[in-house]
Amino acid sequence: MPIALDPSRLDEDEGIETTLVRNRAKYHQSCRLLLNNTKLERAKQRRAVPSTPGATDEPRSKRRKSADIPKVECFFCEEEDVISNLQEGMTARLNEHLNQCARALNDGKLLAKLSSGDVVALEVKYHLCCPQKLYNAERAYLNSLEKAESSDPGKDLYPVAFSELVVYIMDSKIITTEATPVVFRLSDLASPYKLRLEQLGVDSLNVHSTRLKEQILARIPELEAHKKGRDVLLAFKANIGTVLHETSQYRNALHLSKAADILRKEMLQHKTKFSSELKDGFGEETILPALLQFVCSIEHGVDIKTHLTHGIAKSDLNIAQLLQFNCYSKRREGLTIQIHSKDRVTPFAVYVGLEVCAKTRKRELINKFHEHGLNISYDRVLEISGKLGETVIKQYVEEDVVFPPVLRKGLFTTAAVDNIDHNPTATTASTSFHGTSISMFQHPSKENREQRVSPKITDSRTRKVPELPEDYTNIAPAYFKKNPTPASVDEVSLSDHSLFQRNIRVEYEWLEKFKVPPM
Repeated sequence: MPIALDPSRLDEDEGIETTLVRNRAKYHQSCRLLLNNTKLERAKQRRAVPSTPGATDEPRSKRRKSADIPKVECFFCEEEDVISNLQEGMTARLNEHLNQCARALNDGKLLAKLSSGDVVALEVKYHLCCPQKLYNAERAYLNSLEKAESSDPGKDLYPVAFSELVVYIMDSKIITTEATPVVFRLSDLASPYKLRLEQLGVDSLNVHSTRLKEQILARIPELEAHKKGRDVLLAFKANIGTVLHETSQYRNALHLSKAADILRKEMLQHKTKFSSELKDGFGEETILPALLQFVCSIEHGVDIKTHLTHGIAKSDLNIAQLLQFNCYSKRREGLTIQIHSKDRVTPFAVYVGLEVCAKTRKRELINKFHEHGLNISYDRVLEISGKLGETVIKQYVEEDVVFPPVLRKGLFTTAAVDNIDHNPTATTASTSFHGTSISMFQHPSKENREQRVSPKITDSRTRKVPELPEDYTNIAPAYFKKNPTPASVDEVSLSDHSLFQRNIRVEYEWLEKFKVPPM
């Protein structure tokens, strides 16, 4: 057997099992572990080892060398010793007692060791005197605290302040409602408790927050303590559901605030400028990708199937551009309309401003939309119009030709020319006018669509479109002399006269065929 035990003491001539059952035997769990099946099998194997033929009858020496005996480190004093001199931690009660002593003595080293698991899981080995020293130290510390409290001249004032604190908590319970449950933070209760003790005349304050919490819970059983990070919250049991619901809403609000802060920082760093061209989709590349996906998730949903089905709608692009357009790094106090940064002007705001100006020509309407953050200001509309006109006229002068800037290069282009005559004999006419209109037509194909080239606006601050040179606007009329002299040409000779005669004959045959008979 693993330990020294006389089996005959367990047998009363009826068998060991019958004797134990009849006497209602009880045993320690630790003693049962010393006699488990594994240790019994190992003892049987040691007894069943066959003796070798050359073995002598001389008894083996039972003396063992100290180097062969394994040594284990003590959990408390960290000194190595043979395992026979150490005890093994095998109960949960030991683990609770050690944690209680470590917290009372504020022993950080012991708390760090116990934080990795309980003593049973760690298979703790220790000297028998080591935990006794720990227990004695805890007892001495608690006795010193009791002596300090008994020798404190203001010890009778602690119950007074504590009773007032309890009354305050109970009064708060009376005035509380389901809509506004009361939650006490332990630090908020300890602070007025200390101030009240100072007011009562206690010189040396000795307020322990954990002990104060335990006293409050013992005095008011309806309260429950819950940890939230480093804070300890006290709430009535009847209000736990409402408090948890408010906590969930509080966390959701924190998540929204963090998401808004992240997007705002990226939006302020993202810069874009109007490049004189409004493409299809209103410039998806000018929008922050994270902002665009956030707007799509709000409008359509966050699951992947919804994104695959809807994609990016025009409403998503417009909302994202308006958010980017109305994002300010700092708001100026006292201004009704904030000044927008040109680095964050989006194509949609420019398009709305130019379109409203082209359709209505009303400054008040454009500024009203600008006040609501829907488009750029009227002054900005005039500035962009002036820049576009200046750029187009500059291009006319450089290329020495006037043509619409929307034409594409590399396409077959035709033109139609017509006179414009203003009739001076009309009833409402005051002056006469004569001009020429030219219409340009381009013919793209599936194979050849070419690329549209838009003019690049400059950084000038002009608000007025410059005029074309005089030779572009005033064209001298062309005329013939009364008796013009024909231009001299070289003699034209035909190498094959028969070809000319044959063509004339074909023309006359066509005329005869389609001639209209007389009526």
